Amino acid sequence: LGPVGGIVVPWVVIHHGSRAVWGEVVALMVVVQLAAHVLGWGSKDTLLRLFARSPVHVRHFWWDSLLTRSALVPVMALVLFRYTTLPLLALGWMVTLFLTAAFDALVIQRERFAAAFLIDASALLVQVLGLHFLDTPSVPRIVGWMLIGQLCRLAPLLFLFRLELAERPRFDARTHLINALPFFLIGLSGLLGSRVDLYTMTALVDKDRLGAYQVITALFLQFQALSGLISAPFTRELYRMPGASLRMAALRLGRLGLLLLPIFLLVGWLVLEQLFRFKVSALTYVAGALIAWPAFAYVPLITGLYKH
Repeated sequence: LGPVGGIVVPWVVIHHGSRAVWGEVVALMVVVQLAAHVLGWGSKDTLLRLFARSPVHVRHFWWDSLLTRSALVPVMALVLFRYTTLPLLALGWMVTLFLTAAFDALVIQRERFAAAFLIDASALLVQVLGLHFLDTPSVPRIVGWMLIGQLCRLAPLLFLFRLELAERPRFDARTHLINALPFFLIGLSGLLGSRVDLYTMTALVDKDRLGAYQVITALFLQFQALSGLISAPFTRELYRMPGASLRMAALRLGRLGLLLLPIFLLVGWLVLEQLFRFKVSALTYVAGALIAWPAFAYVPLITGLYKH
């Protein structure tokens, strides 16, 4: 659903508005998503590791993480009020991203993939329909529907995991922040590494070019992210594998990535050339393939490193 939303949402905005309008949304989005990533503080990977070690304390670990990270919300709110033009909408967007992402580890641990898929699909449908029927797509209205989409995810997630929410909170903030720090730093370096070009373009180019650039690069990054989506349901099993089995899993996923590359390139051409009507050079497609494939060969190995 991530790649689908990453294609459909900008297409609707560009189709009904313009690339410049989408570029303005992107300029706000990069700040909001970076702030939400900081609030995440490596919680997903930390929690999955803790869940694997002590499954009976899942609820305690989850509340520990959520309450600890909530203390960072005011700090990130100050950042949004300083660096965005729509601070209140940006704040609402950030908080809902923070809260919905908190359930990712529970979805994997409880294996509630079907329910999570239906929730995400319904929320995406609401968001796309709202954007489609906008009379005059403006940045505040578009961001408002981004916020509504996240609220449509959050409400059913709260119901789905109501038993976990019923746990009495108790937490040790210092311990959690220290334990999660390595995962946070790894995730932050990965985010900056994959987005430093987008941050630079946001600062240097006009909004029309920024809107087109974000669509093109996001498409190839979503192909790359597919490796993580494929391996995510097997996280618990990967944690329990010995080193030789992990390397074999990485080899198999790498081979799968090679088989998928022609499909990636065909989909990329159809989306960019036929759907968005962008003119993209052959070299860009080659670079996109080289961006996408390596993740398939190393994602299972990262789980092994986390285990140790």
